[in-house]
Amino acid sequence: MDGWTSYQFPFIHKTVDVASGGSATVFDLDIPAGGVGFITAVGNNYFNGVQWSWYIDDALVEPDPIERQLGFVNMPKKYEPPLVVKNNIRVTVYNGASETASLEWLCNGYIYMRTE
Repeated sequence: MDGWTSYQFPFIHKTVDVASGGSATVFDLDIPAGGVGFITAVGNNYFNGVQWSWYIDDALVEPDPIERQLGFVNMPKKYEPPLVVKNNIRVTVYNGASETASLEWLCNGYIYMRTE
């Protein structure tokens, strides 16, 4: 596309250890001003009692907490067409399991920036 340059999300795979009863932000990406993001694939791991909340532009992608695996981290769910992001992507997780869990989120995509 003339007048645009693109680059892959700067980090796509994040892992965080969350204690039982705890919560954490697993993935947080701001789209630079003048840019637009496109999510092409998502994957996560899952344990019973874990609840994911996935936000695009400060709006929940699903109205209820996600209590399942969307796609494998090594074989993520593809989005065709990609999901459009104007401002930010954020993923939080609550660990309702009985022990600490190492939780993973993968978010692959691109940011297009206007060069003119």
